[in-house]
Amino acid sequence: MSVAGRTLLVEIAVTLKVGRQTLAKLQALGFAAVEIDLGRDRPANIGELAAVLFGHDSRKTWLVNSRQEHLRTRLGGGNAKRNA
Repeated sequence: MSVAGRTLLVEIAVTLKVGRQTLAKLQALGFAAVEIDLGRDRPANIGELAAVLFGHDSRKTWLVNSRQEHLRTRLGGGNAKRNA
């Protein structure tokens, strides 16, 4: 997926979330990546899935976001990494 000219990788988790090895590969690629957890509460139709993808939803978690990492570092939060 491309958003504003930038590549965004979307990982859909149903039974298994992204582990450390996959997260390391995603970070090495340098693309932004988000994980959507549909393990318990799955969208009933394409419209609901689009709302999850493009709206604010608690099932969505950033895996790799260089802007977020940069801001956390600048604010003294260090290098925030996701624990998998």
